[in-house]
Amino acid sequence: MFLLNKNDRLDIFGQASISQMRDRQRNGFMPAQFTPLRILSPVTLNGNIYRVEDCVSTPPKQSSWDQFLTVRDASLSKLTHRNLQEKYCLLLLVRIMELCQDAQELLELGRVASIPVILRSAIESYIDLQLMIASEEHIEFMNSSLNERMSRIFKDVDEEKYEEFRDKISVPDTWRKKIKHKFYDAGKKGLYQGLYAHLCRHAHGNLEALLQDHTRDNKIALGHTPEPAVSQFYARQILVMAVASLRDVLVLFGAQAEDLQVLDALL
Repeated sequence: MFLLNKNDRLDIFGQASISQMRDRQRNGFMPAQFTPLRILSPVTLNGNIYRVEDCVSTPPKQSSWDQFLTVRDASLSKLTHRNLQEKYCLLLLVRIMELCQDAQELLELGRVASIPVILRSAIESYIDLQLMIASEEHIEFMNSSLNERMSRIFKDVDEEKYEEFRDKISVPDTWRKKIKHKFYDAGKKGLYQGLYAHLCRHAHGNLEALLQDHTRDNKIALGHTPEPAVSQFYARQILVMAVASLRDVLVLFGAQAEDLQVLDALL
């Protein structure tokens, strides 16, 4: 069961960053009342008043990210898939771009607690992208993965109307592969043991994440401004993930050396 057909059209839409939105607002292209910013008020919990800082002061412009958006949109506008493998690669790339964009906009608003969750998903799609670039056989793996999840849903459903659907779901015995093995097959063992493991710990809300994202000066804090080092770390990882993914796809599509150099210069 293929999820996509060779001749289906894939539309790619560029998106503006938060800083670009602010520029448009200042230049009169966006009504002043439209703004993603909000001010939080002090919170009382079990009789204790916790300080809530203004976490939405206007952040500095992320010039490297804005430059990347320009390169990204110009690059994607030139790509046309020639087969199903390339189409899946584009689809995975667009997902990574969207996730990185979401993480960047949260970062620019000073809202970093959910960034590890988003980046973890982006990395998982990045691994699928690497495997898809290496072999079109990964299409079958992705289809089998979806079928397996669907079979779980309908396994215990007794209604007759689902019998025909259940019979059509085919899950080869050989499809199953742990996430760790996918990283290893893609040659990204270090990524699995390093950044991905770190993001997983934070995504599951372990003590490290609680202390980093939800306390300030040994006090529970809601909506406080993240430490500069934390913001810089996430900004770097978001940009690297986006640039690396786009670069790999451009190489697959036979991009010119000068186009790749423009991306490399952003890092």
